Amino acid sequence: MAKPTEKIIEALTQLMEAFGELRDSVEEGEEGEDENESELEDEEEGGEQSGLVSEFKTALDSVIETEDYSPDDFASLISSLTEALEEVDPTIFEEEGEDEDEEYEEDEDNEDYGDEDEDYELDEDDLDEDEDEDEDEDDLDEDEDED
Repeated sequence: MAKPTEKIIEALTQLMEAFGELRDSVEEGEEGEDENESELEDEEEGGEQSGLVSEFKTALDSVIETEDYSPDDFASLISSLTEALEEVDPTIFEEEGEDEDEEYEEDEDNEDYGDEDEDYELDEDDLDEDEDEDEDEDDLDEDEDED
């Protein structure tokens, strides 16, 4: 009997082959569509992607109905695959421009971010003072309403 890892390797290989065939099939189907229909589909979801999603949904529904698997089982599998893929290639899910966002976030974490001449920390007293100021403003608003 094959080890579970060997079964997964075989299953992933078959899945990727089937995915390639499905992608080709969806692409060929779009080439035969009217250009206006294709443009509308591209605007809605990105033609090929929505076709693939639709096919995957059909396949998932079928397996969930006929086998003893739940959507949670598939979510767990996909989560594990995602983590493993990130270990293989840590940048796999990064989008263009995301590096700039990370640099900005790192700057925010820096103690010297903002006012370089002044270091200060907020404590509970500062927060209490802010609440007192808000209450004073509310009292002033109420006094003006009464006039």
